[in-house]
Amino acid sequence: MPVSGATLLDETGPSRVDRVGPLCARLRSVASTLKGLETARLDSLELAVSEAATNAVIHAHGSDPARPLRLVVRTERHGAGPRLVVEVHDHGPGLDSRRLAAQAPDELV
Repeated sequence: MPVSGATLLDETGPSRVDRVGPLCARLRSVASTLKGLETARLDSLELAVSEAATNAVIHAHGSDPARPLRLVVRTERHGAGPRLVVEVHDHGPGLDSRRLAAQAPDELV
């Protein structure tokens, strides 16, 4: 098992939907080395990251491959054992949290 606090994957590349699948495959490969992550959890993790990365490519970057998409997978210390941390970085405009807080949940869709 990797040492707690280790970066397992740090990859930056062009924002293209066709990169999401291979990125998720690399995520799964490194995450599968961790103890305690059963197949169902790996499936859920891969799906969540696929959705986040696809949203970044399409909505944050407008499918512009010149805008970089970054995936970071690392462990960090948490209580008695390590925690897996996965970050999808984009360079989109973000969301206005004040506007979101003022909206009813059904208006957010």
